[in-house]
Amino acid sequence: MDRFVDKFDQLLAEARASADLQHSAPNAERLTLTIYSPAANDDLQGNTAMGMLPSISARAIDLIVAFEVGGEQPYNQRYRHPIWPRGQSGITCGIGYDLGYVTPLQLAADWRGHTSDANLALLAKACGIKGSAALLLPPLAAVDIGFASAMAVFQTTVQQTIVQTLRALPNAAALDGDCLGALVSLVYNGGALFALPGERYLEMRQIREDVAARRFALVPQRLRSMKRLWQNIADARGLLRRRELEALLFEAGLTQAPSMAGAESGRTPAPP
Repeated sequence: MDRFVDKFDQLLAEARASADLQHSAPNAERLTLTIYSPAANDDLQGNTAMGMLPSISARAIDLIVAFEVGGEQPYNQRYRHPIWPRGQSGITCGIGYDLGYVTPLQLAADWRGHTSDANLALLAKACGIKGSAALLLPPLAAVDIGFASAMAVFQTTVQQTIVQTLRALPNAAALDGDCLGALVSLVYNGGALFALPGERYLEMRQIREDVAARRFALVPQRLRSMKRLWQNIADARGLLRRRELEALLFEAGLTQAPSMAGAESGRTPAPP
């Protein structure tokens, strides 16, 4: 584990120190994101209510925050006011909270108590509006969200993303906090697009198939293979780093549970 964790820590520190890699174009790859509704009557909702939802590791939280906003200091410098991160994103506030993919009702449920009603009224105007259409919205510079409030809502959206990940990937609940956290980072950044057809989503489909078949040891190579999509795009270097860090984090988790590394893979776990 130490080898993967040391490499993870080193690469994450390098990303934080690089001004052009502090974030990976939050949500730029997201085509659709179904936000978890607390009203949904299903087993996952019951588990959430009972505090039984699997958790992700502190390293995974650090990874997501670093690539969404860079950390507290960069957040206070750049992200206290809503921004448009380009691509298919909507106006984004807090820790990568994309208003283009939520309803005003969901916005209010997530943010009430963490920002003013006046801010909520302004932010609601951006709900559901994505891509370049977001540029036509009235300016939202008056909305100012502190880091503590952003992190409080982030804890909620992470829980929602865990639910999305579990729904999309059978057997993901068997993963430890590092492995599950790596996949939650992937979903938080780009959506739970594990079933879409085409070459563009090949690795996403492979990850779904591998996790369903408990071929967990194959997941890191799928994450690394995904880097082919951005290899020659100058402003996508953050995405390359993010996929590498997700792969390293997954590998760190596998070393904590050798039986997972050998599950259904034809490999025999190393003896204790």
